[in-house]
Parts: sequence; structure tokens; C-alpha cells
Amino acid sequence: MVDHHTMLEAFWHWYREELRLRGWCPGNWKWIIPPLAASSVKAYTGLSKMKEYTLKPMYIAGPGWRSFARELPEPSPTKARKQLGAALFALYICGKIRRKLRKMRRHLLAVYASANGTTKRFADLACVGLSRFAVVKLMDAETISSSTPAAFTEQLARADGLLVLTPSYGQGDIPAEACGFYQLLQGLSLARTPYAVLGFGNSDFADFCGAAAKFDALLAQQGGQQLCPVVRCDELRDRQATFDQGLIKVARAIGMATGDAGRIEKALGPLQPMTRCKVTLCFGKASETLQAEGLSRERFVEAVGVQVHPMEGDASQWASSCAPGKALVRLQLRSSVPYKPGDHLAVVPRGQQFAGVVESICRALRVRPDEVFVAYCEDLNKEKHPLLQQIQHKRTTMRSVLSQAALAESLSSSACRALSHFANGTDKKRLESQPVARELRWAFVFETFPSLRGQVPLEDFLLLLPASRARIYSIASSSYLVPRGEVHLLVSRSISEHGKGVASDDLTTLTPESSFMVQVRTCRSFHLPGDPRAPLLLVAGGSGLAPFRGFWQERMKLAQQGSTLGPAVLIYGCRYVPVWLQEELTAARQSGALSCVMYAVSSASPKVYVQDLIRRHRHQLAQFVDHSHCEVYLCGGARIVLAATRAFEDGAAAKVQAIQKDGRWHSEVFH
Repeated sequence: MVDHHTMLEAFWHWYREELRLRGWCPGNWKWIIPPLAASSVKAYTGLSKMKEYTLKPMYIAGPGWRSFARELPEPSPTKARKQLGAALFALYICGKIRRKLRKMRRHLLAVYASANGTTKRFADLACVGLSRFAVVKLMDAETISSSTPAAFTEQLARADGLLVLTPSYGQGDIPAEACGFYQLLQGLSLARTPYAVLGFGNSDFADFCGAAAKFDALLAQQGGQQLCPVVRCDELRDRQATFDQGLIKVARAIGMATGDAGRIEKALGPLQPMTRCKVTLCFGKASETLQAEGLSRERFVEAVGVQVHPMEGDASQWASSCAPGKALVRLQLRSSVPYKPGDHLAVVPRGQQFAGVVESICRALRVRPDEVFVAYCEDLNKEKHPLLQQIQHKRTTMRSVLSQAALAESLSSSACRALSHFANGTDKKRLESQPVARELRWAFVFETFPSLRGQVPLEDFLLLLPASRARIYSIASSSYLVPRGEVHLLVSRSISEHGKGVASDDLTTLTPESSFMVQVRTCRSFHLPGDPRAPLLLVAGGSGLAPFRGFWQERMKLAQQGSTLGPAVLIYGCRYVPVWLQEELTAARQSGALSCVMYAVSSASPKVYVQDLIRRHRHQLAQFVDHSHCEVYLCGGARIVLAATRAFEDGAAAKVQAIQKDGRWHSEVFH
């Protein structure tokens, strides 16, 4: 804050410089000089000769509206009444026509369950799309329960169809926000009410969109008429496109069920794919030295590599070959994020195995790998173009962009069709055929179709290129027993006929300079019980040991604090047990964190599997199964978890069902 005289002195120097450069500078002397002691400054006389002028056109005060109203002829009372009557009658007719048209439109009731707002956003999109031909009432499942059914049943009675949108919780369970709604449906008769279910989930889990399947089965059981099979929207594989196509299927099915197929088909135009995003790329000048910004994802934090402890396989061959193996990976989070044993860590891979193809892709696109540019997007749909969402308005390079792209993924059918416009000859015909979409990967698109080189604009390539999806890993540590901000993962190297898994290869071959974007995701259904005295049965196969390593570390800390711990039995299936893991398990037994550890070693002779140990020690485990507070945890591949569950059910199916009904049976299945 400065005084008027100081400000005027600065203005005086600027004014003289303007006179020197331009020869003139207009202003209003009366408004510039200070109100007190004005003659004491040089500017008092120096500014008195300033040129003053008024810019035109300009807004000036004019006469009020009443002066114009007086000039108008005053209508007669009879004429005024006639005009008012005609206007009211026109409003009445318009309202009547509108009500008639509204009655002709179908009424739909859409109910959504949303914990973090994602499903609600899609429910709003569904409401906008379906309102083109129907009156849509949107309700939150959290506000519906068996104790207050009046609002829902009233809306359902008016509706010509029911649409349910739900995510899945835990292992395909009904989300907490929709439990009351689910219970209410169990006591209702739908009387052939048309319905459709849209599920949202992650295909990395075995019971993908399990909650949607349960709603679908319940609605059919209560007498509803299914319009179309469950629409499963996968957050890892083009969720927005699946949702758009699913909504079109639902709309057409409603038309078939209600006899309005023709009218609804005409209204489907607005539901077709949205307007194409426009991309503008701005490159830095050759004389400028710009530094690219680091790419980030919303609600993700950066993690750097600390160390890799091999558990199985020859680690020296991992970087150069498709050798299998398993390792304990230690990461350091740049930002301290709280987590509990049993939670998940979402990791975005960097695709280091494709570093060699970056140069060839950039040559085909006629751009330098390290040339800095900024992308500006119009009408950007972040669900359809997540990669552009990450890089827009940021200085970046193609090398950085390709490290965030899903180069290992196959081209979608729509991408093949789009690229076919830039190809010719045989390449064009091959791209237009559907089978190629399942065989081709983005990393080798220009090698497979040479006619595309130099023909695909960079803007179009960025529009089509998918972003690398996050891979989910169970956290294998407790924040109490590891350095602050450190998190551990048990990673099995994924090997297939197409090569190495992108994320598992990046993690098992990391160096201290390696960095990843990660996100901690809470998994409430797989946390330790609140009472440490509760007996625990832990069954793991392979890298499914990860959450249980965090369990025994957490219990070791509780034992050090003097807490009383209940018994805990670990049954672990593996090829062989590394020395460092045996040392950790020995320390856990000595501290009381684990009471007993059983190994099912498949490389031994004869081979022993997890289900064999469960059946062999049935009587010892019975005391755990019979305990009213026992918690059972199973983690591993689908076959291991299913085999272990059947082994527990042999001769004790009723007890297992009772544990599951009480919510004390926890299973985590991965592919």
C-alpha cells in the first residue's frame, strides 16, 4: 500500500517515457494529481498540458423509461382486457398440449448407488440421454429402504420401466449404499415390470460386476421382465463406450417392450457417439529451451523404487527375457498416504519393455521424441480420451506420453476403422477386418502396417491412443513396521504367449531411479477384525500371501504393545519357501502373531496343495470353524480359493454358510 504522492512520482516517470517513445499520452489531469499538497510535486505543472479526449461510442445517462411510456398512446380498457384474455387462453392451450404430450411419453425410474460419485455421474448421463423420449425420475438408492418404501413404490407404480445402476463392493457384494434398497426389493412384486441393470466394476477381480448380477437375479425372481442382459461397464476397458452402447440397447429394448420402437429409434440420434474432440498441438520454437512437466493423474501420488527381493526364479534374466518369477517389491511414496493391511495399491506401469519402439513410433509420426509440445483440447470427454486428459495444457514430449500409453493393449475395432482411413492397399483391407483388432498391439502398429508411416496426424494418433490402466496389487506390509511412507508388494511376473506383463515386468526390474504413479485403495472387506483376540484362519496361494504379511506385521506390533492376541493359523501354498520369508515367519510365530504355519509345497514329491492340508488337518481346524468369532481369510487365484472353500465345506457346509452369513468369511480372488 503506497501513498498518492509516491504513486504519482512513479506515474510521472512512466509518462515521460511514453512521451519519448510515442510522442503523446492522453489523460485527465484533474483525476491524477493528489488532493493534498498537489503543487509540491513536479507532475502538478508537467501534467497540466495532458491531452484529454472522450472515447466514443460510450454509454451516457439518458431519460428514464417513464418518459417514453408517456409518449405511447394509452390503450382502452376493453382492448387491454381482450389482449390479456387472449394471452391467458394461449397459455392454457400450450399447457394442455404440453400435458398431453407428457402423458404420451413413457415414464422411467432410474435408481443408482454411488459411494464416490462415479455411478451418480453415469446416472445423470443416463437421465439426460433417456429423457429424449421418456420422463425419467432419478432416485438415490441410499434414500430407499424397507422401513421407508412409500416414495419408491409410488414412483415404481407410475413408471413403465426400472433402471438400476450399481457398482460392486468387495468381492461382488452389494454396496452399503444399496443394501436397504436390495432388502426392499426382496419383499416387492414387480408384476412383469420391464427392468435393466447397469453394473460398474473392475475386471481385474473374479466376480466382475457381481452386485449387478445379484440385482438382475433378484428382479427376475420378483417377477420383473428383463429388457436386456446386464451391461457391465469396466473401468479398465473403455467404460464410457460400453455405457453408451448399453444405454442404446436399453432404449431399444424399452421401445420393443412398450410398442414405441419407431418413435424411440428416431430419438436415438442424440444417444449416438458424442462430438469428436478437437486437438490443437503447439510446439516450442527451435530457439526456445523448454522443460517438459511431469505427467500426473488425479488422486494418484508418485512412488519410487527402493529394492527388489527375488522369491522365485532367476532375477538376472528378468529384464532380458520372458522368465517367470516372483519378488517382494519395496516402494517409497513421495507423499505419506495412510493404509491398512488388506488395502490395495493401484500402480500405473511405465512400459519400460517398449522403450526401444519409442523412436520408431516417433519417426512414423514425424515428430522428435524429446520435442516439447502442449495439447489444447475442445469438447474433451475424459472417459473416452483419458490420455489427453492427463497431458492437456501441460508441456510434455512424445517419449513421456508413450510411457503413459497402453502400448501392450490390442487395438479396438473403432481404432482400426479410424486408422484404415490413412492406410492403403492390403493394409487398408486388413485394418477394416475385425479379427485384426484382437491380434494387433499399439506398440507395433507401424511395423505391421507400413503404409501408415508418415500418414497418421499426431493429433489423430493421440485421440486413438489409450492410456495405460492401473494394475491392482494387495499391499504386503504394515505401516507400523516399515519406514515411513514405504509400501511393499508381492509381485508374480505375468508371462503369456504375447510376452511379459507390463506392470509386473516394470516392478520386478525396477531401479532406485524408477518412478510410478500409485494410489492406495481401501478394501474394508479384507481388514483385520477390530478385536485382536478373534481367531484367524489365513489361506494363501502364491502372491496371495501379500495381505497376510501385512496381517502378521500388524499383529507383531500389537504384541509389542502388550495386546492379547487370538490364535492365527496360516496355510500357504507355493512352489518353495525362500529363506528370508522363513525367517519372517519364524519371528512372527515367536512373537505370537502366528500360532501355526503350514506349507503346501507343490514342487515337493509328492505334490501337496492347500486343499490337501485343509482336509488332512480337518480336526485341528474344526476348533477355529466352530468358534463364534473366528474370521476366515482366503487370498489367491480363483482355482485356489475355490478348492480351499470346497475343502472347508466337506462335512461342514452348514458351518461355512453360517460364517459367510455373519460376514466373517473374506475372500480376495485375482486372475
